[in-house]
Amino acid sequence: DKYYEKYGFIFIVFATGKSAEQVLAALKDRFGNSCSQETVNAAIEQMKITELRLIKMFPDLFPEEAAAAAAAASAANSKDKGKGGALGRIGGILGHIAGVNPQSPITSHVLDIANGKPAANVPIKLERLMPCSADAWDLVSRDTTNSDGRSTKLLAPSATVEPGVYKISFDTTAYEKVLGIKGFYPHASIVFHIGEDQTYQHFHVPLLYSPFGYSTYRGS
Repeated sequence: DKYYEKYGFIFIVFATGKSAEQVLAALKDRFGNSCSQETVNAAIEQMKITELRLIKMFPDLFPEEAAAAAAAASAANSKDKGKGGALGRIGGILGHIAGVNPQSPITSHVLDIANGKPAANVPIKLERLMPCSADAWDLVSRDTTNSDGRSTKLLAPSATVEPGVYKISFDTTAYEKVLGIKGFYPHASIVFHIGEDQTYQHFHVPLLYSPFGYSTYRGS
């Protein structure tokens, strides 16, 4: 009701492959958007839903898309986190055929350079800039760094990744509360671009953190 009162339409999300927790997280994240931003979000989500319905109604006209949709339905029953779109599902199949064990195409690592150790239990959020938008972000997934400070589950394991502009945000405040300190940055965000010719590459985006400064680089 609050969403409808604010925006004038119901919450629309392409829920295929998403868990109930992921749908609820998307609702919470998008509720802070402006009306113009959320109108764009809703239109894009509705487009995804319409495309899937057309594929199901006319599978003979879209054989490749129908196969990808069937793979998505199967993947929805698994416990894999994150989403990679049709390209990600195809990448998983390619990796299986090639005899390799694919990993998440986007990973991260947080190093606490002030204390000289990995930063464990840092909440991370991965977002992708929505097409035809300059400031509307679509939540892709969430993860928390492990005991080695690594994040390896931002996307489902795949040999490919969707192109676009991505943003990884690190909740440094949560980490600092555990340490009992107060830093200058409430969170750290890294924005990076994956080109059309880079979809078969792996992207490791680390964060070098200290309470009063941070930096990043593309790792391997």
